[in-house]
Amino acid sequence: MKKSVLIPANINVENLLNGLNGRKDYIENIKEGMIYFISLITVDNHYFYELKDGYRNLNGEYLDNVIGKGKRNIRRSNTIIDILENNGVIEKNKYKIGVKSTGYRLTEKFCTGVFKSYELSDDILFRFNKYSKYKLSQEEVAGYNLLEEEFIANNLDIDILNLHSFIKKIGTHLIQRINNEKCSKAKTYKSFFNYFGRTLNLVKDFKDKNYQLKISDNNGRFYSNLTSFPKIFRPFLMINNIGIGEVDITSSQPYILSTVLTEDFYNNVNYGYNLKTIYPHLKEKIEKLGGLNLSKQKGNDKMLLGIYLKSKAYEKIISFNNFDFTKDYYSYILSEGEKLYPNYIKNNPQFKKGREFLKKQTMNYLFESNDNKRDNNVFGILMKLLYPDMVEFIKSFNYNYSATEFSHLLQKTESFLILNVCRRIKEYNPKIPIFTIHDSIITTEDNLKTVEKILKDEVKKLTGKEVGVKNKKLEKPMSPKIKDLDKILGKIKITSTNKWNSRRTYITDKNMNKGIEFFCNINKEFDNLYVKLKLNNNK
Repeated sequence: MKKSVLIPANINVENLLNGLNGRKDYIENIKEGMIYFISLITVDNHYFYELKDGYRNLNGEYLDNVIGKGKRNIRRSNTIIDILENNGVIEKNKYKIGVKSTGYRLTEKFCTGVFKSYELSDDILFRFNKYSKYKLSQEEVAGYNLLEEEFIANNLDIDILNLHSFIKKIGTHLIQRINNEKCSKAKTYKSFFNYFGRTLNLVKDFKDKNYQLKISDNNGRFYSNLTSFPKIFRPFLMINNIGIGEVDITSSQPYILSTVLTEDFYNNVNYGYNLKTIYPHLKEKIEKLGGLNLSKQKGNDKMLLGIYLKSKAYEKIISFNNFDFTKDYYSYILSEGEKLYPNYIKNNPQFKKGREFLKKQTMNYLFESNDNKRDNNVFGILMKLLYPDMVEFIKSFNYNYSATEFSHLLQKTESFLILNVCRRIKEYNPKIPIFTIHDSIITTEDNLKTVEKILKDEVKKLTGKEVGVKNKKLEKPMSPKIKDLDKILGKIKITSTNKWNSRRTYITDKNMNKGIEFFCNINKEFDNLYVKLKLNNNK
């Protein structure tokens, strides 16, 4: 089966190969590898690998395996990277041993938002499938097919008039605030118009039924137009001309962590809720490490997920697993901190932000690959105070197997649960529309209670543990809330060269043009911004 990839339209691959010596087949292999490499770091509005600085970390061994090492002394991947870097197409940051691979991103010239499509060769597709760590089982294939079919079986649409009105209100508020902020006005306006232009281009994709559906080869998550669409605008979506709602697992990542840290999850090998089924690559990796496992020391007679523990530490972790997740975990963490370490909470005003701060920091903590960033911020220190044995377990796991494997395990487990819930919903009633956003399910408002019950029952059946589930109807807002304005302003405001440098990968001419065109209907002075921002006026 052919697979198409996108690269920026203003990259001329043929010109980049001028002056490259070698046989025709060698040059063709370099060309195909170059297209594949560029596609991995090409950012469109449905880009699924967003990082804070725009760099995508790519493992050298994986690149060599997929692109092909070739028979020359210099590997193909090195030749490709050198050509692209020397011609000003890419820039890279250094890898950190045991932390992350080298990161790559396109230079600003090629962040236009306009692309051309190439079909990957059969050779690259063969190697891609051969060296992919994540192999889909028949059950997973059926589950993902079910999710894709929902985009065909249902009419996913947007209330354009009310959405446009809402965007204009947000934009008007933000323009007034930007003018009073201490920031780089020109760059902040670029970021402002890019944000709303991207949203409007995503809306156009919904209207045109231009669905971008993808299964991540790394974490098993299903990505779609819904996962790309900003949360604040979701209430304007409709399914079959009916308003929508959302059902999701509360405290999903801590809950999932508590269910995988059991002996049964590691030891069971039959198809079901266990490591062998969900992440066989990690199971093999743990077994292969064997005697080289540094946690396998005298007195460590208990084992969880390939980490050996003393009985006391094991019991402490199990006590975490016994938390009642039908209650709110994030509020509990805050209350425990206030009760046991009141001075620490009092002396760190970040905790005044409450539950949402704790939720965000928990996600950062579980998915952070840098030990210093994870353990030495205010939340990481709180975790050390409350759960010292859990912190040591995570550090030991990351040292033996990597933080990437830890985050992928949690994400793959989440996907396994949601796929099984969706399958059960369709068995109950095939006509219930379901669209997933990682740990949540979007459906019509009349089906919210049914979906909630099935999700709750199925997850408990799989994990053996009660789960907290909530549903809510997504009401269309009439006016933006202050907290939403603050959140958007925080995303778009450019206060330094470093901030611009970290965001500019996601800011494209296409999106900025779209945003300016939309807001010109409010204020004709925006016409001048085409000149000020050095954009092409394509209206």
